[in-house]
Amino acid sequence: MSPTRWQLPQRNVALGQAAACAAVVLASIGAAAPSTSAAPPAGTVEVLAPYTESDQATFMRVLDAFTARTGIKVEYTRCCNGSLPRLETRIAAGDPPDVAVLSAPGDVTRFAHAGELVPLSSLGLTRKHMRQNFAGGELRLASVAGVLYAVPLKASSKSIIWYRPDSFRRYGFSVPRNWTQLLSVTRAFKAKGIIPWSVGGGPGPDSSWTLTDWFENIYLRTAGPTRYERLFSGRLAFTDKSVREAIKSMLQIINNRFVVGGIRGALNTNWIDAISSVFGRKAKSQLYMEGGFVGQIALGQLNTSLRPGVTINSTPWPTIDGGYRNDIIGGTDLAVAINNTASSRQLLRYLASAAAGDVWAAAGTTTGSWSVSPNRLVPRSGYANKLVGNEASQVANAQRIEFDGSDELPGMLAEEWATALQTIIGRPAAVEQTLARFQRKARRAFRSSTGHA
Repeated sequence: MSPTRWQLPQRNVALGQAAACAAVVLASIGAAAPSTSAAPPAGTVEVLAPYTESDQATFMRVLDAFTARTGIKVEYTRCCNGSLPRLETRIAAGDPPDVAVLSAPGDVTRFAHAGELVPLSSLGLTRKHMRQNFAGGELRLASVAGVLYAVPLKASSKSIIWYRPDSFRRYGFSVPRNWTQLLSVTRAFKAKGIIPWSVGGGPGPDSSWTLTDWFENIYLRTAGPTRYERLFSGRLAFTDKSVREAIKSMLQIINNRFVVGGIRGALNTNWIDAISSVFGRKAKSQLYMEGGFVGQIALGQLNTSLRPGVTINSTPWPTIDGGYRNDIIGGTDLAVAINNTASSRQLLRYLASAAAGDVWAAAGTTTGSWSVSPNRLVPRSGYANKLVGNEASQVANAQRIEFDGSDELPGMLAEEWATALQTIIGRPAAVEQTLARFQRKARRAFRSSTGHA
């Protein structure tokens, strides 16, 4: 579910705020009039982006480094807050920014189809260069019909298992790489009288979204990316066998045996308290599943005595049946050029470089916002700590990145899907009835969103 529903301050650049900016439709773009505004001064480039507070401070460090290298002044315009212009309005008025940052799924595609974006090849960025710097998963998000339009700017993963390495060492457990090993470690902790998992799945929508993330990570690894995209776009029913199979796997861990407080506890524990159950000063469990932001919360808010790699660590979601090893649930901010000027060309080329990624990485040590560059040439040693470096490695190796599926559901379906998962976890025998009821709601919601009766 969307970070804007999480009530998490400044979680990962733009995955919440940029979604609001980039979600604007292009209804008026096709009728855009020729620009009548004055051209910006030579050596100036305007960037429209959604960053605020610590995220903006990080981004400004990147832009300041660009100015120091080139002498080109950057005018930063924050999008979608108060009276600030939105990108589609600026384009329709013939007054677009030179460069914009997009995050919502599909926005690069929509703007490219409208003919508003400059291909990277026209900016001097070859496909060979981009392949050297970015993994296939990032380039897929940056491409439309085989043409690269965007530079991956900042990324995050929600496919992370968090654990206490001190406990693993104490009991001689290995970090799990596949589902069988994860279940084995889970049972081994239980056999020693230790509750393995903490889950914060409720009681309300402020925490129930974590259950949708559990499902999405399992579904991606069992059903595959094609069915994942079909399911969350209304082209595959939630009553499909693949959905039931993923839920069956989910219930192998989220049950009364393996979760702190049992299912009742999981459904009445908010997600922050669930993190504290593993990494607080009085740990009650050993494992937690969520995105890279968990490390920052654990170290910065819950237990400042934690030591990355010693008392807190992370590992990528394990494979299930050996497939989709490098596919993740996550997000990426994408920089696109709208005006093909000398300054915008230089800025996009800089943003695609390891030098810009180095600034993203280093800024996390001082701005309060851990930042992951998708550029795989950025060394892991450049990050604030081992935990951010782990996430960066996962992103840099991702062959496919899928956005949060529940965020793509129309209307109130995201919250209703989380509620359905709460019901199933509480009453596993009701899975088929619950899925059928949710599918009826989904069918109506998708029809309404597309304008079909």
